[in-house]
Amino acid sequence: MPDNLFTTPTRRFHLTRRGKILQTTTERYLRDDLGYGTLLLPSKKPNATIAGDVTELVPITIDTVDMLCRVTNGGGTLVVVDTNVLLHHMDVLEYIRERDGDNHHEGGDDDEEAIHSIAAAVVIPQTALEECRNRSLVMYRRVTDLIRSSSTGGKRKRSFIVFADLHHVDTQHCGADDEESKKEEEEVRKINDENDARIRKVAYYYGKALYNYQRGRTYNSHSDEDNRNIEVVFLSDDAQSRQLAIQEQPQQHNNNKKGLYYTPRSMREHVTLLQKQDPTLNLLDMVAQFHIPPAAQRIEYYPPHIDSAALSLGLKTNRYHQGVFRSDRDSYSSGYVTVRRGQERVAVLIRGGRNVNRAVDGDIVAIELFAVEEWLASADGQQSPPPQQQQQQSAKATKEEHAGIAPETAEPTLKDMDNINEELPDETGTLRRPTAKVVGIIRRNFHKNYCGSLVSVDHATTSDDAHPHDIIAAKHECEHADGITSTVVFFSIDSRIPPILLRTTQRERLLGMRILVSMDSWPSDSEWPLGHYVKTLGMVGTKDTETEVLLQEFRIPCEPFPAKVLACLPPPDYKIELEPGRVDLRHLPILSIDPPGCKDIDDALHCIELDNGNWQVGVHIADVTHYVEAGSAIDLEAANRSTSTYLVNKRLDMLPSLLTTDLCSLKGNVDR
Repeated sequence: MPDNLFTTPTRRFHLTRRGKILQTTTERYLRDDLGYGTLLLPSKKPNATIAGDVTELVPITIDTVDMLCRVTNGGGTLVVVDTNVLLHHMDVLEYIRERDGDNHHEGGDDDEEAIHSIAAAVVIPQTALEECRNRSLVMYRRVTDLIRSSSTGGKRKRSFIVFADLHHVDTQHCGADDEESKKEEEEVRKINDENDARIRKVAYYYGKALYNYQRGRTYNSHSDEDNRNIEVVFLSDDAQSRQLAIQEQPQQHNNNKKGLYYTPRSMREHVTLLQKQDPTLNLLDMVAQFHIPPAAQRIEYYPPHIDSAALSLGLKTNRYHQGVFRSDRDSYSSGYVTVRRGQERVAVLIRGGRNVNRAVDGDIVAIELFAVEEWLASADGQQSPPPQQQQQQSAKATKEEHAGIAPETAEPTLKDMDNINEELPDETGTLRRPTAKVVGIIRRNFHKNYCGSLVSVDHATTSDDAHPHDIIAAKHECEHADGITSTVVFFSIDSRIPPILLRTTQRERLLGMRILVSMDSWPSDSEWPLGHYVKTLGMVGTKDTETEVLLQEFRIPCEPFPAKVLACLPPPDYKIELEPGRVDLRHLPILSIDPPGCKDIDDALHCIELDNGNWQVGVHIADVTHYVEAGSAIDLEAANRSTSTYLVNKRLDMLPSLLTTDLCSLKGNVDR
């Protein structure tokens, strides 16, 4: 085994169903030559393609502290993030703003760019990255895309360092030696698991290395430029982990005012400091919310969710049932969950805010069925309307009949659409709709950004004929004690999504705009879920803005084709030639059936009379597969887009325009 390679055994004991104790031993290879992480840098020799130069990214190991300092430009802040930051604060990590006229540095060069991000360098431990992948593939892809995108471009605006803490010899969580220490360690593990402890070790490793390096430079240099300190910050929204980070560090050193190698902060604390340095950042709006601001009186709007241990046991014993909650089309306070009953699937109705219990459309939930006596007897789950309403409906139907208006078509049932039963027989054989309540959330579906607008108190009213949105806004909008932020109410254009409470510093600017919002949490003492602002799409009602809303709401890919896709296209001097196996039909009178002005002419016909008096009709379709190899980057991109999208003011092609409007378009007098 090489000198720089070590192994560490991990023993675990499991109790089998038969009562036997089974020991498993896992060995992890450790190295002492991994340095201070890995950075992706563009290669010096880009590859020339039809789309231009394609630059490959090469992993570079940061071997020395001096190289680490150069990565951070010799000063600023180096941030170590934990798993929760990757899961809930990606909008903050992705934030960067190009320098504009109002942000020029005094005495700066015209080509210099200001850094408007949370730190000069961000360290992502391997532990946090793998936990993020296990809990949310959506956020994991955003993290990996961010690592790659920050490494490309002419000028580096920030650096993302991936640190292999799982295999680094200096960041392992060591066990205790004596019995008393083992008891203390066991208490610690009850509060904080091994992964969190290892991530704190990463912050300690960077903090200690930079402190020793900077102290040596201070003794050997009298230049202020050489004595700029790099502050190491551990970002975590876990208060227990931040407290342990302080307790675990030796207090005799003076790297900062608190005498710590690194400073633990929550994301909100860190962003608040950045906001004070540059009030134009508006980063506070992007910080995820998990608790509502303190109030004189707490109101529990919803029953608490059952803890994971009791939930797991209840699912095994069939006391609870698991399924995906689907909201009704026009309501967020009612919906259904599909559960298995033998070989059949049954839709269980969930009605009322307390029974829905903070579930949002798409959440994987655990439900508890009500007694059969509480199931609904009617097929549609609704009671008969009162006599006055029946008379109004009858009069309306009569009026529409005389006006020649066709009756409304009945909505298809779940049985019609998905072969899901909506009714079950009770003990007497009477069909009833089963009902239930949500008792726990197994997995949230908070990773989609929602489009909508704010409703302000300025335009709200509490009169009897007021719109429900106005009443909610008047109840919940308020200014906070910090004098900077205020709570506003966001309403999604998707009626299945409940109102979302935002904490923002730019209330006046966001009024009358379409914005994107992400949902963060829904505590039991909050009437509505908490979220944060992502970005502004534009003014309400304009064509471009509402088009963007459609693209965002239905998740239609609208980004330009990446370089790896364009690299699959034929070269610029490509010429079509007759290949073996193909039939030359250029002598036939072929007519397009596409309308005038169409750019992608991919459908055509010909019709000729044969010698025997019969007529030959030919259908001609562009052979796109000739240019799209199965499994290639362009094939995968087309599969992701699925189809071309046509909007009122633009079209979004499934394939690059070189194929759709040129090589695969049946133009007149041009070989194809």
